[in-house]
Amino acid sequence: MKPITSGMRPPTIILFGASGVGKTSCAATASRPLFADSNQGTMSIADVKGLEHLRQEDVKGVDDLDTVYDNMTGRGKKNWSKLFDTVVFDHFDDIQMIIMEQLGDKRKERDSRKDADEAEQKDYGIMGNRMRRYLRKFKSVPKAKILICGEMEDRETGRMRPSLIGALKNQAPFLVDHSFYLRIGKKGVRYLHMNPTEDFYAKTRARWLPPELRKLRYDLDDLTFLTRLFALFAAGPKGLPAFTATLNKRK
Repeated sequence: MKPITSGMRPPTIILFGASGVGKTSCAATASRPLFADSNQGTMSIADVKGLEHLRQEDVKGVDDLDTVYDNMTGRGKKNWSKLFDTVVFDHFDDIQMIIMEQLGDKRKERDSRKDADEAEQKDYGIMGNRMRRYLRKFKSVPKAKILICGEMEDRETGRMRPSLIGALKNQAPFLVDHSFYLRIGKKGVRYLHMNPTEDFYAKTRARWLPPELRKLRYDLDDLTFLTRLFALFAAGPKGLPAFTATLNKRK
């Protein structure tokens, strides 16, 4: 047996918000990230000074996810296990649609009378099962995982939530450690939220994190933002003084 500590494993987070809010830029501030890019989101950070170290792998199907997993664990054709500290799925919700499209194409192959673009109810179940399986699979990899998602309004609560579909929209929050909501305030300042409000969903499993640190200002020129935050999660409460000191330096 071993004690339960904050730094037992790297975090798995959902990072969601509106289009153009800076989700990809924010994810790029994590330590040595590999982008599993399914929608060319990395174009928004191309040629940005200070981010020349970033690398991406195109994801066009589940085979590409398998390749990323195998290489990150050192079991694939390439050994990325020591090259990267973070895997970014940009966008995780796009991967849902890739799986749905592949299911539609297979259904069309079996029966030409079927419309490949007309999803059947069972497709959502199959897609959800595959997404959960991949999420659990990647959670075993000792790297931080960032699942970038768009936002959509929850019909029941009216709050903004990650734009996931099917059963996954309710299950995903329980499969990750943190759900970060990124938004731009009235004065054009970006904020990362870890507490829910009446307007949006968010969460953190870092119960020791004080309230004033559950809403953080994020500036696009802060290229180590998530690196420092993840280091705080790893250190636990004892890391609060050092983290707070870095915030004060940027004021």
